[in-house]
Amino acid sequence: FTLDTSNAIPASNISSVNALELKSNLSDVFILDIRNQLEVLSMGGFPNSLHIPFEDLEAESSKVPRDKTIVIVDFSGVEFQCAGSYLKEIGINDVRGLQGGVKDWIKQGYDLEN
Repeated sequence: FTLDTSNAIPASNISSVNALELKSNLSDVFILDIRNQLEVLSMGGFPNSLHIPFEDLEAESSKVPRDKTIVIVDFSGVEFQCAGSYLKEIGINDVRGLQGGVKDWIKQGYDLEN
């Protein structure tokens, strides 16, 4: 099944946070890790996150809370735009993405979970 983003809100409406901003606010946000299973298994899980692979987001979107700031984490900071647009389309409006994704998180010296 493929997530249909043809009617999604333009990607420019999804703002981003950098690794330091996210690290400083981990307890105040809901982190949604949309990396695929292989990326999570090979790199590790993102701390305090819910893992829903991007391709499963539509089917599992009910697991994403509507009353919190959502920060979407992907591999390199690109896919969060489509995922964020989809979440806004279904009424989840406080959505951000991790700038540079997990690659930048690691580059900044922050850990993933095994």
